[in-house]
Amino acid sequence: KKYLCVLAEKIGGFFSDAIITVSRADYLKAVKYRIAAKNKLRLIHNGIGAQAFASAASENFARRNELRARYGIGEGDLLIGSVGRLVYEKSYSTAITAFARFVQKRGRAVMLIAGEGYEREKLQALIKKLGLEGKVILPGEVADASEIYSILDIFFLSSVKEGLPYSLLEAGCFALPSVCADAGGIAELIRDGETGILAAAGSSESFYDALLKMAELKTEDRKKLGAALEARVKKEFSEDAMLERTERCYIDLVSKKGLI
Repeated sequence: KKYLCVLAEKIGGFFSDAIITVSRADYLKAVKYRIAAKNKLRLIHNGIGAQAFASAASENFARRNELRARYGIGEGDLLIGSVGRLVYEKSYSTAITAFARFVQKRGRAVMLIAGEGYEREKLQALIKKLGLEGKVILPGEVADASEIYSILDIFFLSSVKEGLPYSLLEAGCFALPSVCADAGGIAELIRDGETGILAAAGSSESFYDALLKMAELKTEDRKKLGAALEARVKKEFSEDAMLERTERCYIDLVSKKGLI
C-alpha cells in the first residue's frame, strides 16, 4: 500500500510544476522518497487567521459552564479533549488507553473527542472494555468547534500520521495547554516543555506520562504553555503569511512560463 501511494505521488510529481508541502516533515519525506525533483518542492506551512477566533473565544468563555454542562462535564472535572475525524491516523485508541490509567491516578477527569469516522464502533468497544463509559465522550461532529476548544482544560493529539494539523493551530488560538504525539509536523508547533508536551507517537505509555505531566503542572504553568503556543501560532503560522507565500509560489511559476 505504501509503495502504491509513493508511486502515485511520484507520477503526480512528474506532471506537476511545483508541489507544496505543509510541514518540514512532509518536505523531508518528499525528498527522501524522491517524489519530485527537489527544485519543484515548496515548503509553505499551514496558516490560520487567529483574529477570526477572538470573538468566538470571548463569547464562549463567558458561557463556559453552560457549554460544559451540555456535555455532562462537572465543575471540578478536568476536561481533556480533541477535535478530529475518528480514523486510524488519529490513533484515538492510544489516547483512550492512556486515559484509562490517567483516571485511576487522577480521579475526576473526562475525555471528549469531537468528530465522526469509521473507527467509532471500534473506539466505543474499547471505551466499554476499559470501563470508561461516561468518562470518554464521543459527541460526533459539532456545528461549532470553537465551543469545544472553549471548554477544554487540556487539548490533545494522539496521531500517528499528520501534516500540520489545523486542529492544533485552532487550539493555539484558544491558548490551550496541549499534549501531542510527535508525528508529522506537530513538533514544528509543539516544542516540548515550551509550547506544550510531546509524547512518542503510537505509545499509550508515553502518552499517559505526557498527560500526567501536564495535569500535574500548576494551573498558571499550564496557562504559560498555552500562551506560548498561541504566540507561536500568531507569529509563525498566520494565514496572511501562508497566503503571501502561496501567491509568491504561483507568481514565480507563471513568470518562469512567460505568462506574465
